[in-house]
Amino acid sequence: MNFIADTHTHTVASTHAYSTVLENARVAADRGFHYLAITDHVPNDEDAPHIWHFHNMERSIDRILLGVKMLFGAEASITGADGSLNINLSELAALDWVIASVHFPVEGNPKDYTEIYEAVANNPWVDVIGHSAHPYYTYDYDKILPVFRDKNKLVEINETQISHKRRAQNYLELAKKCLQYEVPVIVNSDAHFCNRIGEFNGTVKILTEINFPEELIVNSSDDNFLRYLKVRGKEYL
Repeated sequence: MNFIADTHTHTVASTHAYSTVLENARVAADRGFHYLAITDHVPNDEDAPHIWHFHNMERSIDRILLGVKMLFGAEASITGADGSLNINLSELAALDWVIASVHFPVEGNPKDYTEIYEAVANNPWVDVIGHSAHPYYTYDYDKILPVFRDKNKLVEINETQISHKRRAQNYLELAKKCLQYEVPVIVNSDAHFCNRIGEFNGTVKILTEINFPEELIVNSSDDNFLRYLKVRGKEYL
């Protein structure tokens, strides 16, 4: 399988990550990637940078670093039963790329996240549903995956999560359901250190096992990726 982008990466701005933007871009360039997204956690998370970090990316970082086109984004946490995120809409609108993930139980600690993910799917600023095969935050794939597809939300196959052996099976099941409903996915590293960027070995093993078609993997080619950007109104990237 071929990949041209990694759209879930962290920098030292997230205090539990260990590489700079330039270090991340250098690894992406060395691995032949064309796009790289910076997606640090948003300010309401304990380990996140100040909001100025997000406002300053556009004016401080070159759009193309070492030949890699940069996407200025964030990973927001889903915090409410109504699908709300821990960043306001005006901040989301200023970003190139938004990942919505559950990192801890939302208020009320629901046993099922089906309605929560359905609400997130209706957020127009969210591009990617992050690491949603986490065993603690389960939802009805048969009901929600078609909603993600119809709302143009990419389902993330998260390499870092797959590296946890107990979660690999969860991602296999998620990938099977995405194949069944023809839901586009994006393969991401969720790298917290530069050398992890573009390392998708576990994911490739899973997708190959079920003959997952590359046309449903948005970051498998420039054509696929640019087509998705166009659908999302991001042709300027």
